[in-house]
Amino acid sequence: MKNGETTRERRRGAAGGPGFWRGLALAFFLLLVLAPFAVMLLTAVKPLGEVATRPLLPATWQPRNLLDVWTADGGALAVFFRNSLVLAGGSTALTLALALPAAYALARLPVPGKRLFRQALLATQMFAPIVVVVSLYRLAANMGQTDSLGALVVMNAAYSMAFAVWLLTAYLAAVPEDMEEAARIDGCSRLSAFTRVILPVAGPGVVTTVVFVFIAAWNEFVLAFTFLSSPANKPLTVGLYGFASAYAPRWNLLMAGSLWAILPVILLFAVIEKHLAEGLTAGAVK
Repeated sequence: MKNGETTRERRRGAAGGPGFWRGLALAFFLLLVLAPFAVMLLTAVKPLGEVATRPLLPATWQPRNLLDVWTADGGALAVFFRNSLVLAGGSTALTLALALPAAYALARLPVPGKRLFRQALLATQMFAPIVVVVSLYRLAANMGQTDSLGALVVMNAAYSMAFAVWLLTAYLAAVPEDMEEAARIDGCSRLSAFTRVILPVAGPGVVTTVVFVFIAAWNEFVLAFTFLSSPANKPLTVGLYGFASAYAPRWNLLMAGSLWAILPVILLFAVIEKHLAEGLTAGAVK
């Protein structure tokens, strides 16, 4: 009898202990995070007539919406995907090409006033793109680049540049200078030591920067909506907006297209997570 009471007391303690409440809070938080995606998925597989009348589960499941969205409006979704990939990939590549040398100079070279310069870089992130959108539009109009995907690549790179330089500077400064000096003694030039020694060690920081810059360009809406007018140049953020027109909103296709739009970001995190873990454990050894 005593042993049975002891077992029941242990079970009560486990049910009401700190671990139980932490698990319950985590499950509740996870439910809040996943709820919008569940609503998106359920809306994507509904007939259009049930979107407003069936707030939860549909009466008629219509999963073909996930495929029909690719043929809607003459296959515009594929064009939007291509433009978003060009925009996000081009902005990320341009940002890294310019931010890495700048971050190395701030981290290693005796640049006068670099502390104040880093603080100014951080301060620029307090301004939203909409603050300068009018000035940028006038500049692009004077150059004849108001409906140009290439101009938008440059604008997104310019907006992400300050954050990328600030973030990369911290990672490059954390690399021991002795490693670079040893490479220089072995005959490496400054550029060779940077590419062969510093970058492999600072790989996780570069990967983190790539993720932030890519997602920022992938999700950007204000500049794309302002500068791009032709359907052939619109990225996903602006192109999907057309499914929610005021006269005939197609909410099921909008949600289906949105599900496809978040898929590359999920795949990016799945791939980056593995390489990030490898860089953290093997970067210094390499």
